[in-house]
Amino acid sequence: MPMFRLWYFATVFALVFGANTRLLSAEEDTHLCIVGSAESDLCQALQQQNIRFESKPTWQSALTAVESGGAIAVLADGYPESTTDLPDEFFQTAAKKDLRVYLEFPGYVPGITLGSPTESRWERVVVSSEELSSDLSKLRILSMNRCRFVPMTEDSPLMVLARVAGFDKAVYGIPDSASPLLVHLPATKGRPEMFLASSKMSAFITARYAPAGAWQKVWQAVLAKLLPNKQNIQLTWTPTVHPTYNKQDQLPVNAELEAFRRGASWYLKSGLLLTLKTEEVTRLAAAKSEVTNHKPFDNQVGDGSLGMLEGFDSGILPDGSQRVRVILRSDCISESAMALGIAGEVLNDEKLSSISKNLQEYLYERSGAVHGDRGDPSHPSYGMIAWGVTNDAWLRSNYGDDIARVVLSTLSTESTTDDHRWSPFASRAILSNLRSCGPYGFRPANTTQNDLTKHGWEYFFQSSTVHLAPHFQSYLWACYLAAYQQTGDELLLQRAKTGIRVMMSKYPDEWRWTNGLQQERARMLLPLAWLIRVEDSPEHRRWLRRIAEDVIACQDASGAIREELGQIDHGGFPPHRDNESFGAHEAPLIHENGEPVSDLLYTTNFAFLGLHEAAAATGDSYYQDAEDRLAKFLCRIQTSSDVHPELDGAWMRAFDFHRWEYWGSNGDAGWGAWSIESGWTQGWIVTVLGLRIQNTSLWESIQEVNVADAYDKQRSEMLPQEHIASLEKAPLLHEARYAKTNWQTNPAKNYSFFGPNSLTDGLLGSSSYHDVQWTGIEGEPLIVTIDLGHEVSLSKVAIHALQSQPVGIYFPSEANVSYSQDGRTFTEWKNAKWQAQDDFEQSQKWFSISGESMSTRYLRVAINSRGSIPEGKQAAGRDAWLFVDEIAVNPVFESSKEVQ
Repeated sequence: MPMFRLWYFATVFALVFGANTRLLSAEEDTHLCIVGSAESDLCQALQQQNIRFESKPTWQSALTAVESGGAIAVLADGYPESTTDLPDEFFQTAAKKDLRVYLEFPGYVPGITLGSPTESRWERVVVSSEELSSDLSKLRILSMNRCRFVPMTEDSPLMVLARVAGFDKAVYGIPDSASPLLVHLPATKGRPEMFLASSKMSAFITARYAPAGAWQKVWQAVLAKLLPNKQNIQLTWTPTVHPTYNKQDQLPVNAELEAFRRGASWYLKSGLLLTLKTEEVTRLAAAKSEVTNHKPFDNQVGDGSLGMLEGFDSGILPDGSQRVRVILRSDCISESAMALGIAGEVLNDEKLSSISKNLQEYLYERSGAVHGDRGDPSHPSYGMIAWGVTNDAWLRSNYGDDIARVVLSTLSTESTTDDHRWSPFASRAILSNLRSCGPYGFRPANTTQNDLTKHGWEYFFQSSTVHLAPHFQSYLWACYLAAYQQTGDELLLQRAKTGIRVMMSKYPDEWRWTNGLQQERARMLLPLAWLIRVEDSPEHRRWLRRIAEDVIACQDASGAIREELGQIDHGGFPPHRDNESFGAHEAPLIHENGEPVSDLLYTTNFAFLGLHEAAAATGDSYYQDAEDRLAKFLCRIQTSSDVHPELDGAWMRAFDFHRWEYWGSNGDAGWGAWSIESGWTQGWIVTVLGLRIQNTSLWESIQEVNVADAYDKQRSEMLPQEHIASLEKAPLLHEARYAKTNWQTNPAKNYSFFGPNSLTDGLLGSSSYHDVQWTGIEGEPLIVTIDLGHEVSLSKVAIHALQSQPVGIYFPSEANVSYSQDGRTFTEWKNAKWQAQDDFEQSQKWFSISGESMSTRYLRVAINSRGSIPEGKQAAGRDAWLFVDEIAVNPVFESSKEVQ
């Protein structure tokens, strides 16, 4: 055979059957032999760094090829379906040749007890010994995501799989339930020295193990132990899903336009726009779970007429894919429509515009989100928009913040698509939430269908609710302000201004935060910016500046906004309190302040919008500069992936701006570090980028939509002025109204919202003990001193109290009134005692004390509680609570039936 043909066939053979051949020439001193596919992540990474090794298809050929004293790495090519099963012959021969062996996902190892393969859920990788590497400190956390592992028992593992809390470090230590991931086994007669991995550690690229830098150190350490004569082994790779630009890269001139285009294109590549095929998959999956595998959604592109799914779950599977969240949420559908609408307008893409309109049409006409009781003008929930439409619990919920974002995104879609079919639904939603908003401008976070059916909207309209969490309140205020600009309805302005004033008066010490304080600040930017649009005053500008300064104080040089926690006892979902709670509930991405993470689900996205609107409303470069830095950061960290096109062009929830990698605590059930939300995150980032390209603002965009016509008609039907007048309670007039009042005993912190002067403001609380008009104290008398400001002829004192037996609140048993001319020396005027009224489970009453008329300026009123809760009642034997909302001096009552 001619030499040329011999060379040709040899080359073809090497290319086709390369997995069975040496990857480096036989003359080289090769010490590492890998059993497994030459296409494995480990082989590819070794080749990329020119690290010498051989690849063999079987353990027999590897044992034959490797020299004595060398090393074999047996990879789990059958993972995750089957374990790596080797016979005794392998271990005995390897021991005789004095080999060092790495073996992963084993089915059998001599002398080691192995369990059945188990799928991890909340377990993370924890370095449990500094023997592995000085570069990996003990308790360091890494992620292998949803791996399968073989349980085994070893006393001194190098790394473990464990359910642990913390960002980078297992802050509560390693629990006893931890399972070894990597162990070092010394040589015995029947087996060689081994490094045994209970899972497939070598899938670090495919399965997207993180942080990549830490895993590089792990593998450099493993290779150094397998090849002790090799020095300075370096192993690097590019993750299959990575940021578009590095921190130091010079951004191209068109970076924002390209990020905008790719962000809009993600909707088409994601598979989340439902088709007939995937709608059926979703329906079947939703009956069992909130997530399902992505494979049925590959290359599926709906037209919007069947809706859009929420996004991607944060769990990463062994093949590197992520599960799809199969719930259809109203907010995500509408926010996706908004992003596609502005993309269609900017890019002159009719397909995107059409999908945008179809999504809104689906939401309002076919999803059921605004139908049933919500579509019945006689029902208290008329105008509400369901949280979700494919889950019964979500369908019963009416979260104000979600409805507000539906309203804003609906109006934006109308503006960009010039399709005006849905603004009546938006105005109806504004009115529905306005009438369930109390006099202080707040509403409960979630007024469920059951709540509204039971109480009626009037109950909420009259209730003095205050919920100091901008997450749940602020975007509704923004909606009220936007609607006021067109309608001139003073009730909209009054509710928004009052709520904002109360919120700002309690910042920051009394704010309640959901997953972090920074997200609450970010949410507050929008209504503060829009308040300046309708009333540009120095005070309103100071409020905006104060919140913005605290947001921007956490802005990194890269443009990232660092997440920050507030007072721990004010957190709705604070950091995990122990290892067992990791993954059990929603939680922040960080464990303590200072950890370098941006939250793109709760904070960065809304800060981007808020800063943009602040800059537009004020013309102040302070806001514009911060917004510009943030825009550049978002362009850099947008996902890029050839391997996973469904993830390309998105923004994941967590980004570590020091590592420049997607990383954070993944314990937030369902919405962890690697989740992608089609609405909250993608929708608002794409939209703000589009607004920047158009050189306009959301305020200007939605003001182009006529809301006033539908609103004016609906206002007379849903909130008739004469009905509002009948609901408004005139303050009680008495001679101590607005008198200065001081505590002598301290009430409970949670039940003294407006301080002691609220006891003489003439305003009464509702039947709910959550009403901020109530002052509550447990197990002690409530004693207050009242400065009437001038001499008053005292003849009667009345105390308004609450009884709510299911929660341990009981009417007072006794009260004593003393008087003084100088405010220092007091003399008893009158004492009154009252019989228990246990027949009233839930009630409010006036308790009156009358006596001989006399002149005084100062009063001291001591009100005694019931004492102990009586036998046969809830929490019998415990101290009873006393709740009082008004102490009136010489009041005049229209009716005496409630006075005792």
